[in-house]
Amino acid sequence: MSDSSGSPPPLDPVRGVFLGDLAHDLSTPLTAIHGATELLLNGAYGPLEGEQRALMLEVLASARELRAFVQDVADLGALDTGRLLFASAPVDVAALVRELGSSLGETAAKRAVTFVLDTHVEGPVESDGRRLRQIFATLFADRRDATPGVPKPYSGPGLGLPLIGRVVRAWGGQVSAERRDGALVLGVDVPVR
Repeated sequence: MSDSSGSPPPLDPVRGVFLGDLAHDLSTPLTAIHGATELLLNGAYGPLEGEQRALMLEVLASARELRAFVQDVADLGALDTGRLLFASAPVDVAALVRELGSSLGETAAKRAVTFVLDTHVEGPVESDGRRLRQIFATLFADRRDATPGVPKPYSGPGLGLPLIGRVVRAWGGQVSAERRDGALVLGVDVPVR
């Protein structure tokens, strides 16, 4: 994530443009797949039942997962060109963490992960709710095995910690990792107003 001095990686505009173009080129057919699948599930071309519906739900879930990954690739491109943007709107951080803890609870439990909100901020703060969701979801999202029965040499949430570290540093924050009582504790500090 950084060199030995702790500084962020240098900008790489050529790679950034390539990643941005790649993400754009992947998004176009992915949008069509996502839209067509939703039309089928909503009955636009007749009812889907049983295995047909289950298959379309699987396609939709995979399209959403791929869309998140493509967004991560686009963000890497934006980081390399120095153009990653952050929104500023009221965000209830405690509610967001509770929501993510609930939606990602099963995956977190499988990994023996516990969400803990350690903040002195009460109520809404000015921040970027989408980026906060991205940080937590990328940490705890479950990588799907596209080829059942074929072991992968790695596991985890795709771009994971390297992307999170770069996003958080670009935001003016920091990521920390330490061992406490035999557990790995990851900390994310981001600026809020």
